[in-house]
Amino acid sequence: MLLKNLFNILLVFLCLTQTIEAASPDNTIIQTNRDDSVVSWGIITDVHYADIDSGSSRVYRDSIPKVQQACKDFTESNVDFMIELGDFKDTGCKGDFAPTPECISDTIGYLETIEATAAEIYKGPRFHVYGNHDVDILSQTNVSQALNDTGFPLETGGLGYYAWSFPPAPATTQPLRFIVLNGDYTAQDEPWNDLEHPNNPNMTWDNPNLPSNHMIWLKAQLDTAETANQHVVIFVHYRLDGMDGGPVGTGLGPPLDPKHRNYINDCSLDNSKDVRDLLEAKPGLVLATFSGHDHTPMPPWTKETVDTPLYFTHAALVEGAWPSNAYSKVSILSNCSIVVDGIGNLTTSVVVDGPQNCKL
Repeated sequence: MLLKNLFNILLVFLCLTQTIEAASPDNTIIQTNRDDSVVSWGIITDVHYADIDSGSSRVYRDSIPKVQQACKDFTESNVDFMIELGDFKDTGCKGDFAPTPECISDTIGYLETIEATAAEIYKGPRFHVYGNHDVDILSQTNVSQALNDTGFPLETGGLGYYAWSFPPAPATTQPLRFIVLNGDYTAQDEPWNDLEHPNNPNMTWDNPNLPSNHMIWLKAQLDTAETANQHVVIFVHYRLDGMDGGPVGTGLGPPLDPKHRNYINDCSLDNSKDVRDLLEAKPGLVLATFSGHDHTPMPPWTKETVDTPLYFTHAALVEGAWPSNAYSKVSILSNCSIVVDGIGNLTTSVVVDGPQNCKL
């Protein structure tokens, strides 16, 4: 026990003095100074809840107790909000190219059930990102009607994309802006509405895109943040560090095994480069992006330089039988450093420095 305590003290010192990646194989949480925290939030992603039998490593029904545990931890930790990064539910209609009304009703029920599970335990602000499985047989309107993004005044761009400033009004200063993106579109700006249907060849899980009007809205949001002296955090289901010119495996982050490159590209927005060009146009403006979709991300994060965003990919909650789990608590400190406390299966813990001379 004494040896373990000495190790924890050393780990705290390292976390506060340099950029590190701290793996947590025993599911312990990084202990670092939260007194300097400006905001904290909880993350779950790729929950894939459905009342159906397990498929390979995905144990769909066990997502209920996993979400309950995460929400209890978020409540006890008094985070400022929680967010799920997409694929909140799954469906039993796989391979049914003309899903019955009963199957569609069951699938909406899965989404409503897992939403109610989180809402029953975590009473703070809750937000959602649209993933590919959220619209596997449902429309984006179906999804929006079953979910409740609540807690802060939102600046809504359209279905599944919106932003808010933090702290919320009536705070006299709001140093942070959080932006949620919706990549469930084809390259032709068509919104996905049924990935299982053969008549929708452009709607595939590995070809997501941020549509053109969404890009215009994002640019305006970033301009607004700069004018208001805010720093930005982005949430989107798909990775942003892959595809053409993708920085995954370079810079300050962990290295990339070349055999994973093609899959990382599949898990990234097709127009990731265009999105990154926007996010990195003003060095230091965007602190981080948080994604899901890649269930076992290798590597789980990318950061080229201290002034470019942290691109973080979160492990999937659905993988493995209960009591395995995967969720995180994230803090931003006043010097813009980001602390991710990863809990559970393949969920990475990391501390990264903020941009030079950054203060919140």
